[in-house]
Amino acid sequence: MGKGAYRIMAVIIGAGNVASALAPALETAGLEISQIWSRNPDNAARLASTLKIPAQPIADLSQIRQGEDLYLVSVTDDAIRPIAQRMKGFGGLWAHTSGSVDADVLSDITDTYGVFYPLQTFTRGITVEMSEVPLYIEGSDAASRQSLLEIAGRISRRVSLADSSRRRRLHAAAVFACNFVNYMWSVADDILREEGDDISVLFPLIEETMRKMEATGDPAAVQTGPARRNDKGVMDGHARLLSPEHSELYRTVSEKIINRYHPNERDQL
Repeated sequence: MGKGAYRIMAVIIGAGNVASALAPALETAGLEISQIWSRNPDNAARLASTLKIPAQPIADLSQIRQGEDLYLVSVTDDAIRPIAQRMKGFGGLWAHTSGSVDADVLSDITDTYGVFYPLQTFTRGITVEMSEVPLYIEGSDAASRQSLLEIAGRISRRVSLADSSRRRRLHAAAVFACNFVNYMWSVADDILREEGDDISVLFPLIEETMRKMEATGDPAAVQTGPARRNDKGVMDGHARLLSPEHSELYRTVSEKIINRYHPNERDQL
């Protein structure tokens, strides 16, 4: 990269959860963030002020400087294409951070583009150990791939190449493993709070479930519970105890588990 021998200059386009995690990680890795763009100028200013070398906050895409080493687009999936259309012919190395958008959405901006996808959930104010975050890289050509791999390697020890097809599959799996599971935790918390408890009483159970899954690498092999045993008496009792909404969810998921482990015993709950 042009300035990579001593310092890589970067522009962050976006100031949400992902950008808020990546900007300080990139700075710690030796990059200098020159600008941060957000439609909301307050968000851009807030993120810029968190850096050791404050970046220039901007709210107009026309203010983005040309000639920087990296332009990292970290916005919602639906916003990537409109930004790319606004920046047609700008040039430079561009990458977006989405798990489900093709890399070539950036092709109108430049011939050198790619993806810099962190497979992690981010929430502002909660620190994530970035060296353990898997980063999946795609590049439009060998030079772009190498540049993005080099930058990723400064941040994380878990860096891999992934084309758009693989990345979409990773993202879909992550929705099941993170977003759906977290929703189930929120349901468990709702159920517990009806009797004065909360999700914290389940932390040892959750930790042990994770430990077994990590130890075996085979979640299907360590499935337990009444649906795994096809214990209809227990399941019926649970379903009657729950609210109609939670009961419907309980029955639906239980049926999926029964279908997997007892394919010849598919009587409806």
